[in-house]
Amino acid sequence: MPTESHSDSSNKVSSQTNTNTHTNRLKVVESKGDIFAAPSNSLLIHACNCEGSWGAGIAKAFKTHYPSAYEVYHAHCTSHDPEDPIGTALLIPTFHGDDHDDDSTRTRMKSDRKTKTTAAAGNKKLKSSEQQNKDHHFIGCLFTSRSKGAKKRDSPSQILEATGSAMRDLLKQVVKQQSDPKSNIGEDASSSASDNNDEEDDKGKTKKQVAQNGQPVEEIRMCKINSGLFNVPWEKTKAVIEGIEVPEVTTGREGKSKAVTREIRCISRE
Repeated sequence: MPTESHSDSSNKVSSQTNTNTHTNRLKVVESKGDIFAAPSNSLLIHACNCEGSWGAGIAKAFKTHYPSAYEVYHAHCTSHDPEDPIGTALLIPTFHGDDHDDDSTRTRMKSDRKTKTTAAAGNKKLKSSEQQNKDHHFIGCLFTSRSKGAKKRDSPSQILEATGSAMRDLLKQVVKQQSDPKSNIGEDASSSASDNNDEEDDKGKTKKQVAQNGQPVEEIRMCKINSGLFNVPWEKTKAVIEGIEVPEVTTGREGKSKAVTREIRCISRE
């Protein structure tokens, strides 16, 4: 019977190792649709500047849908030097009704200054919006450029380098959150945010408590990050993302390890 040489055996082991490494990397699956129409417990990722501004592009849409997440992000940026967040990530939990309730609250507050009639209208809007929005999403902020604007943003090479570092940091935070869904993710940033984050909901729980009692991240979605206002070709960013290895997370009482969700659905507008 022919025997297998040591070199052949080593080659097989090397080949198998390379295959396993490849299968543990992130995979981007592209499709068209609405990134905000994601299932509950989805993580929505976008690229951010370090100045605390979601003023244009897809960032502005995130601000509209998740105003309390913006407050956490803004507080995080303003409490750090712009050099500090670059290449890092911020994982923010959002709350049931977040994309409508805060706007409704602001409408109600403005109405109180005018007439009681408009205040009543604001209350009706709040009740309606609470019924419409039932999804709980996580927001993943990747700090890929120190500033914004054609003249102030970082170079494409700097943005791509920061993207890889920030995505790895985000995955580490997801691992921590999946290991212990009740962990206080975004604690440092949320502690600096406005008092709105500590307002009680209708069950007497603060938003911070609701976040701590949340479910783990179950699905990951993202837009074509860096390709808009940062002006980096999407294919270059995609290559960086798909070169990132996915860490494992230990869950449950048995201490079993499993990989973090490695498929990222990249949603672009129809």
